[in-house]
Amino acid sequence: MARTSTPRGDVAKERILQHAVQIFSQRGFDGFTTRELSAKAKVNIAAINYYFGHKQGLYDAAVDEVYARLKERGNQVFATEVAPKLFASASASGGVPGKLSDEQVRSIITLTYRVARTESVGVRLLIRQVLDAGHLSSHTQQTHFNPATEMAAGIISKTLGVTMERARANNVATVFLLSRYVVQDEASLMVSFDVKTPEELESRIVDTLISTISGGAVA
Repeated sequence: MARTSTPRGDVAKERILQHAVQIFSQRGFDGFTTRELSAKAKVNIAAINYYFGHKQGLYDAAVDEVYARLKERGNQVFATEVAPKLFASASASGGVPGKLSDEQVRSIITLTYRVARTESVGVRLLIRQVLDAGHLSSHTQQTHFNPATEMAAGIISKTLGVTMERARANNVATVFLLSRYVVQDEASLMVSFDVKTPEELESRIVDTLISTISGGAVA
């Protein structure tokens, strides 16, 4: 549904970001000029400078946009699907989320994969940042990656019953694996897993993610 109340300037900014996420994910930071982007977004190049200051500012804003989209979709799923499971677990263990059942873990991992898959272009941008530069930018690391990693490790430790050390390792491995699955085309994944239907494929992918995220405790 169109947001008719959005100010004209905000529409231009959103259009720039939409195209920036797409083109950064395809070509990387150095693969195009801001003039080319302005032509694709059908805005004056001055608008890019006005809203983002310079190309690096635009790049950081594109990364912020990806994380915002993932967070928005994730929050929707958490509120409607995940939270009830965690609250049920907490109620059964005196107010603290207990270890989740295998069925609950599978449901949450499946939903996580589906959320990430809907934002595959954005996930590709995040992967490309590492491939092009050899590391995450300080902006991405400090603003998004570190806080998200620590929060996820805490949840994994409590709900899967593993140490924080193992939870951090399992989380990093799962995120890397999940990202790779998300950006790969479905046809190639079906060949790799030797399956015939998208439903079988999703089930196999979820199996590997569950195995990775719950890969045992550290003595």
